[in-house]
Amino acid sequence: MAPTPTPKPLATGISKPHRHDVLLGRGGASNHHHGNAVFRSVVSKTRPMYRTVPKHQKIIVARSIISAVGKQNPPGRFLERDKGSKLW
Repeated sequence: MAPTPTPKPLATGISKPHRHDVLLGRGGASNHHHGNAVFRSVVSKTRPMYRTVPKHQKIIVARSIISAVGKQNPPGRFLERDKGSKLW
């Protein structure tokens, strides 16, 4: 089994996400954001393999998708909007 990567500190106070970021949540902002479209495409392409691998390998497939987001230039991040500050 692959070693568990060390979690990176969460980015905070982001006023404008860049195109590789994946925006968490519901609605138009996340549905139409470029990073979310790319993420959905990668998930869709990976789905057939994910369905065929044994349960203990599914986490490896999921981590590879997360890793692909982070390996873009600039690195993609998974961002959630703070309701109070309106920042990501």
